Amino acid sequence: MTVKIVDRKIVTDAAAKYLVLTLEYDYGLTVTKKWSVEGLTKDKIRADVKADYAANYPQKDLEEATRPGYELDLA
Repeated sequence: MTVKIVDRKIVTDAAAKYLVLTLEYDYGLTVTKKWSVEGLTKDKIRADVKADYAANYPQKDLEEATRPGYELDLA
């Protein structure tokens, strides 16, 4: 599992400060994740990213398996 940080921003609104990361997963999906910086830890970020990576992995498999030209094995 490889996740590359493509972009990092700190965004402030009237309520709070947020860390916004744009991440690229090794299977080609790019996502943007946002966390409130209050009480945020590296472990929290890692756990959230790991869960998101796993949750989106089957979606990428489905996209690959339904692309034009893909041969379905119906045997």
